[in-house]
Amino acid sequence: MVKRERFFRNLSPFEIVIGTNAGNATTAISPGGSATLGLKHPGPDAIRLTATQLGSLTSPLSLTFTLNKKSRPSWTQLDACMNDDLSDRPPSVASEDTLRPCVWRRLKVFQKGQELLALSTPRLDGWMAHMPDTMSLGDISLPGTHQSTALYGVPVSQCQQPSTPLKVQLADGIRFLDVRLAEKKGKLIAYHGILTQRANFEDLLADVKAFLQSPESNRETVIMSINQENASTELFLTILKGYIRASDPSLWFLANRIPPLSQVRGKIVLFSRFGGDDESWKLVGGRGIHPIDWPNSVQEGFQTTLPSRPAGEKRDDSEDDNWGRTFGVNDWYDINTILSIPEKTDTIQRTLCKESALDGHIPLVFCSASSFPLAFPVTVARGFGWPRWGLGVQGVNDRMVGWLVERLAAGASRLNTKPKEKEKEERNMTANDDRKQSSQMIRGWILFDFYRSPDILVDTVVALNFC
Repeated sequence: MVKRERFFRNLSPFEIVIGTNAGNATTAISPGGSATLGLKHPGPDAIRLTATQLGSLTSPLSLTFTLNKKSRPSWTQLDACMNDDLSDRPPSVASEDTLRPCVWRRLKVFQKGQELLALSTPRLDGWMAHMPDTMSLGDISLPGTHQSTALYGVPVSQCQQPSTPLKVQLADGIRFLDVRLAEKKGKLIAYHGILTQRANFEDLLADVKAFLQSPESNRETVIMSINQENASTELFLTILKGYIRASDPSLWFLANRIPPLSQVRGKIVLFSRFGGDDESWKLVGGRGIHPIDWPNSVQEGFQTTLPSRPAGEKRDDSEDDNWGRTFGVNDWYDINTILSIPEKTDTIQRTLCKESALDGHIPLVFCSASSFPLAFPVTVARGFGWPRWGLGVQGVNDRMVGWLVERLAAGASRLNTKPKEKEKEERNMTANDDRKQSSQMIRGWILFDFYRSPDILVDTVVALNFC
């Protein structure tokens, strides 16, 4: 497998100065990096972070973060106010700095007790450009959406907000699309079950192509899982092949293996969850990544392995570790009630930890679930009531953010630890030590319903690649 590494293209680090009543503390953080920042005496109700992108900006940006007055046992995102008005600057300066507020919306600060975690991610419309070409797609943590086109059908069928069609999802950093199609009058239309989602495949494909060919995003890669929602398999496949043939051949990656980024920048990687035989797809170029097994709603998940390199096929050193990869999948969606949300979240986290630790495995988890009438998709994703005050149930998405931030904080803390101290800490950890489990950096392809709730969900998944 390709060794995971930190990699940033043409990005300068930020210097962050934290000012409190107890004095100032200074640290540096790279875009896409993270750092834990100790606060021995929080003092005031607010702290001031003055952040400067070293070596490139004409003046610093100033942000104020409001501290939590009460100590909380888990990481909580702090509210921020940006103090930067480009309208007051000369036109030449304003034009140079137009993108800086966009960059700085990527800075998040979390608090747990007297600790702060500063988390920075690249712009989400082009975050994969900061990954090395040699990186296997299977070794990258990808945020995705379940039922990506299910924008309608409240409350039973809707899985994404109507304000987030595919082109918005892609700009928001989503890189795994779950598209469900049905054949209607010779065309492929987006469906969720029996309910149409008012979009045809041709338009969806045009949106993805436009994104991948834009200057900001032409180094990105999009995995498109296609699933069939009705029974006319032969006609469905004939029409789908026609769409692929009619589109730009350079747009698709159709081999049944996991490619390195160098082979798929600016491309759609087909992930096929439909039937049919492999022979009929050879004329098209293949039917993409095709898991053989996909049992229905298995709570503890399952594994499915892609084929090994075909006999007699020309060897390519860049592909050595990309044939025969194993997916560790958790797609348990048929939960009983909303009271199963904690159990659902636990199974996702167990799968991510287990499969991340196995060489050559790719965790693929669906954070979505539903059952009628006691657990609608929106309730499972967002929860209900006021769980912070013990009145309600926290949704899967918030639970996942908390869990991911805990791991990011542990990773950032270990990066800041001196080598001798780190070695001593590792010796003191046992295999079952909770500290070791919480510091394990996980990876995977992680799919969500209502991915903007909360709005830092995608950021936390992307950040896994840079810590």
